[in-house]
Amino acid sequence: MSASGENGKYVDILVQTLQKKQAILTAILQKNKTQSMLLAGPDYDEEAIGQNFREKGELVDRLLELDDGFETLYKRVQSELEATPETYRAQIVTMQELITKITGDGTRIEAQEARNKTLADQYFAKQGENVVHARNRNRVTSAYKMAMNAGISQPAQFLDRKK
Repeated sequence: MSASGENGKYVDILVQTLQKKQAILTAILQKNKTQSMLLAGPDYDEEAIGQNFREKGELVDRLLELDDGFETLYKRVQSELEATPETYRAQIVTMQELITKITGDGTRIEAQEARNKTLADQYFAKQGENVVHARNRNRVTSAYKMAMNAGISQPAQFLDRKK
């Protein structure tokens, strides 16, 4: 097998890696949309949100593996690509298009993450307010009960003292 043929296969693998990366980013975009709906919905489903985070984490791990593999493989063929770009013109154009899409998806993911963080902060702030209100209600109720019990335990002021 010639060096050019071997490098050609490596370049094809680079294209496939970018295609896989694009697919994973699309899945992350979908997970972010789901997360947004869960956070904005009237019922906070902690289990569903946790599952969503775990699945997104797995996708990010796969993405990092692909990035590492891509970098390693690119270093192997970089000099060939730079020396004879016309040989790999079609693959280079495909990679450029995929990188443009990947960059756009990355930007959309960052924007979604920022919105989801805001939604999560709002939810937890609201939950905090609910906790404060519940504590205040409990304090008022407790004070009321103590006042009522204190009134009952005191002897009557106008008892007939005649015997």
